[in-house]
Amino acid sequence: MPETPWISPFKIDPEPDKDYLAVITYLPIKSYLNFSTFFEDVGKIQKQLQKSYGLVGFKFRVDLLSKKTYTLSVWEDAKSIRNFITSDAHIETMAKLPKYLGNDKKFVTVFIKGSEFPPSWDWALKMLKRTD
Repeated sequence: MPETPWISPFKIDPEPDKDYLAVITYLPIKSYLNFSTFFEDVGKIQKQLQKSYGLVGFKFRVDLLSKKTYTLSVWEDAKSIRNFITSDAHIETMAKLPKYLGNDKKFVTVFIKGSEFPPSWDWALKMLKRTD
């Protein structure tokens, strides 16, 4: 299953006892025909992430056979997340998502301690399942 490594554009070294906000998404793609558009949009969002103050780090995972994609980003605070989700690239992509994502998509925000860095996919997937 292809995935990106943990990317920390600002080289933030998390404080072990501090709580950070993790945003985990499950984004099922309806059709293989939608992958090129989806990956183009993901590229735009990743560029925006690279410039987003308050971002601790992020990674992306895709299961091509099952058409399932996942994102994981960690932020210093809620204000940083709000600034990112109201950015041009994110707003533009969110407007397109309903066209090519399945109805069972999930978005979860949870706390993670700095001592748990970098977060693993096993941890992220458990957090997603807790919302079932």
